[in-house]
Amino acid sequence: MNFNLKAVNGQVIGTSEMYESAAGRDGGIASVKTHAPSATIDDKTVYDIFIHSRPLRPAMYSTYRLL
Repeated sequence: MNFNLKAVNGQVIGTSEMYESAAGRDGGIASVKTHAPSATIDDKTVYDIFIHSRPLRPAMYSTYRLL
């Protein structure tokens, strides 16, 4: 079993590792709640770059890692 981390709009922005028990999963959730508010975020978002001064636009996916 695992858990999903969702944004305010309901979009899944992260998925945990697989846990062998509900107690392990619940411990993982508690750890995220404890550590995420003060974590440094390493934004690995991929951007498409256009020629001729067109603006940058986000690609179809983003990757974040809590440090």
